[in-house]
Amino acid sequence: MVFIKDAKKEFLDQIINKRVLVFVHLDVDALCSWKILQHLLHCEHILYSVIPINSKQALEDAYNQHKQVANNIILINCGATLDLVEILQPPEETIFYLIDSLRPLEVRNVYNGIQIKIIVLQNELGIEQKLVPEYEDIFDEEEENDEENEEEEDGDENLDEEEPERNRSKRKRFDPEYLEKMHAKREWESKRSKILFEYYKYTYHRCSSSLVLFDLAWKSAKDNNDLLWWSIIGLTEQLINCKIDRDIYTRYVVELNSHVLRHNHRPAVNALGTSNTNPAPDDVSINCLKISHLDDLNMVLLRHWSILESIYHSIDLACLFKMWTNKGKKKLNEFLADLGLPLNECKQKFAYMDSSFKNDFKMLVASENIKEKYRYDENFIYLSTFIASFGYTNKLTAFDMAYAVEALMENVDGEKNLSDKFIEALNCLNRENLKALECGIETAKNHLKKIYQQIQNFIDMNQIVASGPFLQVFLEEGSNENPFFSQIFTSKKLARFALQSYLALTKGKKVRNMPLIVCIPLNESNTLIAGVPPYRATNNTENCFGLAFDEAAEKTKSRVNFSYFDTSIIEINNEDKSKFLDALVAVMQ
Repeated sequence: MVFIKDAKKEFLDQIINKRVLVFVHLDVDALCSWKILQHLLHCEHILYSVIPINSKQALEDAYNQHKQVANNIILINCGATLDLVEILQPPEETIFYLIDSLRPLEVRNVYNGIQIKIIVLQNELGIEQKLVPEYEDIFDEEEENDEENEEEEDGDENLDEEEPERNRSKRKRFDPEYLEKMHAKREWESKRSKILFEYYKYTYHRCSSSLVLFDLAWKSAKDNNDLLWWSIIGLTEQLINCKIDRDIYTRYVVELNSHVLRHNHRPAVNALGTSNTNPAPDDVSINCLKISHLDDLNMVLLRHWSILESIYHSIDLACLFKMWTNKGKKKLNEFLADLGLPLNECKQKFAYMDSSFKNDFKMLVASENIKEKYRYDENFIYLSTFIASFGYTNKLTAFDMAYAVEALMENVDGEKNLSDKFIEALNCLNRENLKALECGIETAKNHLKKIYQQIQNFIDMNQIVASGPFLQVFLEEGSNENPFFSQIFTSKKLARFALQSYLALTKGKKVRNMPLIVCIPLNESNTLIAGVPPYRATNNTENCFGLAFDEAAEKTKSRVNFSYFDTSIIEINNEDKSKFLDALVAVMQ
């Protein structure tokens, strides 16, 4: 296997004094990873070129256009699930370094020890190796050798013109050794098919790439608070987009908290109010970045919104109160009354609320009588996260940052190309650029409002329906919002919100274990289809739609474009959509 065991020696030291070409997928984790990697490249004075991409075709086109730049290629959150050597046809001297959280890895990448190097979190190396099938189970070297020998024998036999070809093949068919070999070959191929089916059955995510690169920076003695903050944001984005479950997220938060304590330790203060040691200048500067752990309320953008708006647009709370119904809105008003919060206070920005209400809000929400009456627990209402402060600005949680950066990347207002969005999102990650950050937060609010309104439309018009083994919902053709909802992560957010809202309003037990697909018209010719797994409070990250889409497309010969690295999102020709969905029902029965 080609998993790198020592990232510093086998990766960072190998590219010193060489130029590298970096491909970065347009997602929050990849951008945070690039910021960390960029810092490491600057420290080692390594020349680089960076190219943002968002699809398989974009990767192939960009590589063919820039492959002369460097022989060392770094791919962040793109390419690990593709057979890179087969698709890109690189020269023999080219080496690819893969840093990707998406799984399953392409087995040909894992066992290509010459041109492919895969970088994972070092303390999870053993787990990653166990997830991949054994080499002997999927590659048959003896078969390849036998085929070569047979070709040589055939060449020798062709020289003997006296023996007819029919007699030779007949004698071969009744040869016991040959028959036994063919039987063993069929058994091995059957076993191989089952192993590969189980391996590729689900798409899922492992440790965030930003955490992998922060671990490298730490072990290279080049880490700092900024790098730590970016790795926290990258991990947070994974939870927001349900790439990892809550338990795994919490485990990584505990690991990161040890680094937070290490980087944000302040000298002890004695009884006179002075430090026992001489603090460094950064310790007293108001502009330095300070990070601390926080058990925060599970309410989206609360510090930048009102309590009412935050509850309306937080998926878990909106489903708890069933905010799309009049009864649900009355229940929310009753909830706020039980907390003792005046409605006019809840309608204004949380930052401007009366301090007595604002300071008690977190404690009131977690009180036992409120939790018992509205049937939720502390794990539901609290999220473990980190909060950062710098300068005189408001404090920002990692969730605020992740929402802001992703909103800028998926914004369709204006005529910005991929590179413009990439640069704008990177500016948002720079804490000195407050204007970009404020723009990102306002854009995130608008995006969440659009998603909530679309869910309201789905429910009012009963558009979410069961279709055999899964739920499906269609957006109307010609809607002005379709370009927005067709963005990669927005389409998944819409699908998850639609699924949870439907389950909150439906009493049937059968639908509890159903996944959901959302169909979004792109233009007159094509439709985007995104699938999400069944909703489970603990683990809902494994997605089976990638393999199901592939089988349905193959059975119906539909014109399907698997253009994204996440195979649970596809584009299909409108003429083939009906027969494709019928086949998908049969495949998933």
